[in-house]
Order: sequence, then structure tokens, then C-alpha cells
Amino acid sequence: MAYYNEDELYRYFEKSIKEQANLRMSDLRREIDYAYAKAMKRLKEDLAMQQNLDYSRGLRELRVQYQNQINQIGVDYDEQLIKKRLEMSDHVFKGVIKKLEAFVKSKKYASYIEAKIVDTLKQVDKTEYVFKVSPNDKQIEKVIKELDKSYKVEKDQEIIYGGFMLYLPKQRVEINETLDLKIDDQKDWFYKHSKLFIRE
Repeated sequence: MAYYNEDELYRYFEKSIKEQANLRMSDLRREIDYAYAKAMKRLKEDLAMQQNLDYSRGLRELRVQYQNQINQIGVDYDEQLIKKRLEMSDHVFKGVIKKLEAFVKSKKYASYIEAKIVDTLKQVDKTEYVFKVSPNDKQIEKVIKELDKSYKVEKDQEIIYGGFMLYLPKQRVEINETLDLKIDDQKDWFYKHSKLFIRE
């Protein structure tokens, strides 16, 4: 049977702990890379904009930015990883919102919103309805009026980014086609599917 003095035991356990920590960190890095790639792909498709290169570049920058910090997380990395997840998610969605705001000012937005309106109106009873739009959306009211000057349009302070809600008073129904809802849905999907957590 081998006998170890205190120093040898200490070095043995220190080496073992470092090896296990390195293995777990390696697994986490792979999970984080996979989760980001998958989440960003979904966001790009849903927004239907030509932002693939910008998002990929932003994602690579995020990975580089946090790589050194993640490497230094030791035995107590559970709490730190949760904090980093929230920071990364916030950074990703701030970038998405900037791109979304630029999209709302572009010509592509006018075409996108016109197609959305035409498609939505095909699905409803056309007797009475009201478009609710963001007070900050300079293009949508013009698009709506160009389609039909008789359409009723109201400003809604709760709509921040763009799109519209179609309100049908007789049915007491609202059809939400706002970009705000799409962003919220994508945030929910991202948080549920990002898998940025520690597995026991």
C-alpha cells in the first residue's frame, strides 16, 4: 500500500480538482458555443433581414470577449456563469434591437409591413377595425394610408419598435403583428433553449 505525506496528498488533490474543472469548463464552452450558434440562427430567420454577417461577427466578438473570463472561473463558477449568461443575453438583444431600429427606418421595412397588413386583412372580417401603431414609427402610417385612406389608425404608446396591432371592436379581438411581440417571443425562446446552465 502506498503512503503519502501531506504535501503529496495536497498536490494529488489539487491536480485532480484542476483536471475535473478543466474538463467541465471545456464541456461548458462547447455547450455555450452550440447554444449561441443555434439561438442566433433562429433570431436571424425570424427577423428576415440581411444581418447574418453582422450577427455572426457580433457573436464571435462576444465569444472572444468572454473567453478569458470563462477560463478563469474555478470551482465557484456556478454563480459566475449565471451572471455571465445574463450579461451575454443582454448584449445580444441590445445588438438585435439596434439592428431592428435600423430595419424600421429602411425601405425593406415598408415592403415588409405592407405585405403583413395585406396578409392580415385577408384573415379578418372587414366591417370595422383599427390599426394601432407606435408613435415613433414614421413609415407605417404612410404605408397604411397608401393602401386605403379610410383605414383608421391610432397611436399606441405600448408599441415601441414597430409593426401594428389590428383591433376588431365588434369581436373584441386584437391581432398582434408588432415587432415588440416578436422580440419578446425570441427572448423567451432564447432563455428556454440556450442551455447556459451547469449540469450536476
